[in-house]
Amino acid sequence: MALTDFTLIEKTKDFNKFCQFLMNEKYISLDVETAMYTNPPRLCLIQISTEENNWICDPLKIIDISAIQEVLENKSIIKIIHNASFEKRVFKQYGYEIENVFDTLAISRKIRGMKISGGHTLQSVCSRELDVKMDKSQQCSNWILRPLSQRQLDYAYLDSKVLIDLYAIFTKELNPNI
Repeated sequence: MALTDFTLIEKTKDFNKFCQFLMNEKYISLDVETAMYTNPPRLCLIQISTEENNWICDPLKIIDISAIQEVLENKSIIKIIHNASFEKRVFKQYGYEIENVFDTLAISRKIRGMKISGGHTLQSVCSRELDVKMDKSQQCSNWILRPLSQRQLDYAYLDSKVLIDLYAIFTKELNPNI
């Protein structure tokens, strides 16, 4: 049984429309899944969430992901990412930059300090800040093999969705008067 509420995008035309839709968002969360054993890591999924919606995009089926460049490089859209250096490296392979990043890893370190118990992995931060227990067992699964399992899709969805909630907590803490 699926635990998630997301739209799966597997066609270039749907992806292009989706990217145009995102151009009107103030902030989005962004996560990727890759084939870690390739060098550089091969992009296998792009997960994006807003406050109200969640999408999993399959670049292995979409073929042309160039529409995402305008979203990633748009300075008016905040991209909420945990450990943004990884996503930046993945998209750099395509010649895309990621602008206006809110890195929940860096913010957690800044607010809670470097030596907090449990550290600053997404799993630890979600447990501490959201009281959400994340099962990271799918993190190193085979993201190239299709069809993806429901466990993989659930994992991918949650990795993106929680970032929206972390953003709300961290921005409130960073700007208590807002």
